[in-house]
Amino acid sequence: MVRYPKTHLHIYSSPKSLMKFFVSFLGALGDLAVRFKYINDIQDETQWNESFQRTQQKLVVAAQRAKQEIAEGQAKALDYDKL
Repeated sequence: MVRYPKTHLHIYSSPKSLMKFFVSFLGALGDLAVRFKYINDIQDETQWNESFQRTQQKLVVAAQRAKQEIAEGQAKALDYDKL
């Protein structure tokens, strides 16, 4: 049998106090989950912004080339079956 110090016995002295403990614990756990999600979203957004900044000039060049090909009649319709 495990013996706990007397200072911890009051926490588990009744089902009601045990239930309060678990409700409090689950609330704290939920708060941590929300914070983790928020931090994860910020990290994803930061990664997207950094990636976009690295490739932005390439996207501009590709768009200009596509616009020129359309103007010259060299562009072809997109065939979704070939994707």
